[in-house]
Amino acid sequence: MYFLALKNAFSTVWRSKKLWIIGIFLSLSGTLEEIEFIRKISLLSAKNQAPEFWNELFKTKIFTPEGIKGFLNLFQSKPFSFFQILFFIVLGILLLLFFFWISMISQGSVIRSAAQTKNLENETVKGILKKGKRAFVPIAILNITTKILLFLLLYYLGSYLLSLRFIFLIPLIILLLFVYLTLTFCVKYAICGIMIKQKSLISSLKSSLDLIKNYFKESIKLSLILFFLSVVFLFSYALISLIVFIPFLLIMVAGFFAKIPTIVVITFFLYILSAAILYLIINGFLSVLSWTSWTELYLKIDKKYGR
Repeated sequence: MYFLALKNAFSTVWRSKKLWIIGIFLSLSGTLEEIEFIRKISLLSAKNQAPEFWNELFKTKIFTPEGIKGFLNLFQSKPFSFFQILFFIVLGILLLLFFFWISMISQGSVIRSAAQTKNLENETVKGILKKGKRAFVPIAILNITTKILLFLLLYYLGSYLLSLRFIFLIPLIILLLFVYLTLTFCVKYAICGIMIKQKSLISSLKSSLDLIKNYFKESIKLSLILFFLSVVFLFSYALISLIVFIPFLLIMVAGFFAKIPTIVVITFFLYILSAAILYLIINGFLSVLSWTSWTELYLKIDKKYGR
């Protein structure tokens, strides 16, 4: 069942290159859960688990009385600079909200498109994205709640895990992985229920728990295959990037010895740009393949067992 779901998903994604673009937005929500979990486990400590952005932000003391007083002084002495800073802060917040919004509706859009592939090739990217707009609120609630729970789980157990002996560490990490995957499975099936079955948030959660209880093995198998594919693709990306870097490096060396720094800078910029574009394409493909595979598995379970 899981292999057929993956096969159908790969066929759908390969035929519909427009989904790759949506996959780039989709990747902003963190689709490759298994790789993300391994990355977080490798950084387990109370210090590393806390978001660096917030740590650095609080170090600036902008939320303290001194920081607020400094802003007021800046407003009085240099109002133009004050509004410049305020503008960039507001712009940054709006961009974060936009990326969050588009990553959430991308989840629903991909699921809906994977479930209705009949006219998918004729649809535009804008038309595909419209499918997920109506379910933004429940999808956002599921994602935010799950990420908070996972963050708290890893944050509070991080320092404790590091103090354990190796013989106890591995079983506990396996248990953590089980909880981590169970929560992510729950979210995926719940969002599928919302988008495909038009269920409410509570109803879709109950249904997803039932699916996990009865078809956990199929979910684990699909998750392992997607993890393996992700590792292969990302390793291939690293290898390709290294090979492609060689001619760029030769050009930069030639520019250096010719004492033409402009060539060095432009060549390095072109390499970074090409590597970034390639990464976005691969990550977009993997993200949309993952969600399409889970949609296919959900559809097959529903068709066979009437869940």
